Amino acid sequence: MPWQRKLVRAFRIIILEQITNALCSPPEEKGQNNLAFAITLQLGDSPACIDLLIKTHRAPEAALFARTYAPSQAGKAVAAWKSELTEKNRSKIANTVADPTANSDLFEEGWEAVLAKEEEALASCESLYSGGLTIC
Repeated sequence: MPWQRKLVRAFRIIILEQITNALCSPPEEKGQNNLAFAITLQLGDSPACIDLLIKTHRAPEAALFARTYAPSQAGKAVAAWKSELTEKNRSKIANTVADPTANSDLFEEGWEAVLAKEEEALASCESLYSGGLTIC
């Protein structure tokens, strides 16, 4: 019985990866970023959602999304946000944006606890080998 479950999980992984490639690539290539984001979100690929938001110059949204759905990715999103602000000559505003990885004491809910919960949740899920998708 255990080998059958592993086989079913392997098929799920392969099928989801094919679905991701088939559904997400065309809208993103055509500039239909909202559709690509919605598909990626429905498939549960939070890191890819964050990457798409950053790529489309929506770093503030990426930071908020990361804080909620993928706290381990928040540092990358905040760095992109600060970079965008600095490029627009808004360095004063960039300096006020707190990075939870560097300033965890500013986050009252306890940043370490949030990261531990994410780690726990990911440990109970299976991760796709190439795309970072998780199957819970």
